[in-house]
Amino acid sequence: MNKILLTVSMGLLASVCVAQIALPKYVRTYTSTGAVRGFFFQAPTAFIVTHMSVPDELGSGSYTCALYKMTAGPPAWPANVPVTAAAFAANVKSGTKYALKTPLIFAKGEWLGALGSGGTGGNSYGTANFPSSVLGNAVTLSRFLCQSSLGSAGNVNVSTEVNGPIARVRVYIAGGGNSGSTGCVASNGTSGLALSDPYPAQIGKSFGLTMTSGGATNSGGLLAVGGGKVNLVVGGFGRLCVYPVLAILPFGTSAIAAGPGGTDQLYPIPNNTSLLGISVPFQGALKTTTGGIPLTNGFEITIGK
Repeated sequence: MNKILLTVSMGLLASVCVAQIALPKYVRTYTSTGAVRGFFFQAPTAFIVTHMSVPDELGSGSYTCALYKMTAGPPAWPANVPVTAAAFAANVKSGTKYALKTPLIFAKGEWLGALGSGGTGGNSYGTANFPSSVLGNAVTLSRFLCQSSLGSAGNVNVSTEVNGPIARVRVYIAGGGNSGSTGCVASNGTSGLALSDPYPAQIGKSFGLTMTSGGATNSGGLLAVGGGKVNLVVGGFGRLCVYPVLAILPFGTSAIAAGPGGTDQLYPIPNNTSLLGISVPFQGALKTTTGGIPLTNGFEITIGK
């Protein structure tokens, strides 16, 4: 199964690879119009940030984000220090990536801080002190906070709380794997397929996909591995996003969940540098007992490090 999964699209190469820094799964939403949360860590190696985005579990339709380059980590609350945003964006459409006007270079030893919220103050919480990695180097994402809105430029006073949850802000760096929708929407408008935030596509690790049902009654899911991408309506079947379908894999062992957390499935990637840059498109389907196979949107991963 692994060989099929990882070799079906050998000819599809990503022109630009940007890797999302792994984040914890969504736990809950903290809502506040006067406080924004995020995470920080010290750079273990040099890297370049190219994009940002913020999960929007409340469905507000937009997000605001800010990125900071610091010479030291923030102090423990209630102490705070002023920081100037190196990148800032407001009212970005949810579900899209914000491309920094100028990619931001971090040197080894510098500190990255990220803040972001959906709509007018929805902070997407995950677990505290999450173990992540940057280009294969281990980092710990710790709580980063300000007790104000980000305003019109993102210049705020920041602090940390050692054991507090982080807010999930997606930060993308150059030189790794990529993921994103293929531009082909779900057939029934409710089920969905996306990256599992803790498991981006990296060689030598397992990458994860999250399928959501949108409330549709089902007994589990299936995952189609494609040799290419299409956007084709097939009568009596739905909108096909991958073709040819080279393999169909089981997705989960029980009903696919409806909420933002959905149901995860992990797939191992061999530790083989020849796989870097390979892209593989997928599409999910819900198994139902009432007839029909509700299909998800198309989703593509590009393997990085």
